[in-house]
Amino acid sequence: PTDGRTGFAISAAFTASYQAINSGSKIEGESYNALSALIWRFDNQFGVTRLGVFVEGGWGDYDTKNGFASRSVKGGSDISYAGGGLFARHEYTCGIYVEGTFRIDNVRGDFSSSDMGSGATYDSKSNYWGGHLGLGYIHMFSEFDSLDMYAKLFWTRQDSDSVDTDAGERLRLDSADSIASHVGAKYTHEFSNGMGFHFGLAWEHEYDGKQKGYLDRRGINSPDMEGDSGLAEIGLRWQPENTGWSFDLTAHGSLGLRDSIGGTLNIAYEF
Repeated sequence: PTDGRTGFAISAAFTASYQAINSGSKIEGESYNALSALIWRFDNQFGVTRLGVFVEGGWGDYDTKNGFASRSVKGGSDISYAGGGLFARHEYTCGIYVEGTFRIDNVRGDFSSSDMGSGATYDSKSNYWGGHLGLGYIHMFSEFDSLDMYAKLFWTRQDSDSVDTDAGERLRLDSADSIASHVGAKYTHEFSNGMGFHFGLAWEHEYDGKQKGYLDRRGINSPDMEGDSGLAEIGLRWQPENTGWSFDLTAHGSLGLRDSIGGTLNIAYEF
């Protein structure tokens, strides 16, 4: 049920994670990102609506191993990005909710390898687009216990880029699209003192995530990201009474096509 509140909230989230992907090419490394959002909440006869804008940025360090037509190439890469987007969510009084986001970022990266020519390096930049749609249902077992069951579809696209390496080779990376779904559930228990905990499980399926590339017109054995991963999360939430503040610390990981482990700290203030 709605409580008649209308107003704004600001939030900031910080995430650090490690992941390893094995799919024709091997990628492993650490990544860090931050997101800050301004959220407008208003209650109506149908439930609660939240609309917002956000800015985000991040960076990562990765080790890679790629198979080319004539040889194998190991290297290291540093990646950074910055951008922003929009999001919307409506929670109906019956417990059903719908949500969606759209984002655009600019991605910059540099790559170096002693296996390409005489110590090749190159810099690349391209735009990154993405969004998601979600449908879920929150079942209240009691005033303090709930189960969020959801299905979400994610889409991302990274534009193509062509670069010349320091070894005099021409590298072209075609645009890449990724479509993935998440189906899962998250249980939440709230204590009377403003503390709470949550844990969840989900199944991730990557439908399309292949990127083609060419080195001096020779084809790269492109990583094929189609496959499945199991996702898990567990976290603690603290919302001090009558302050407007909330704090959420979550550990998350995955196994399968994508192996990862990480954590997220989210801080929000509603006024």
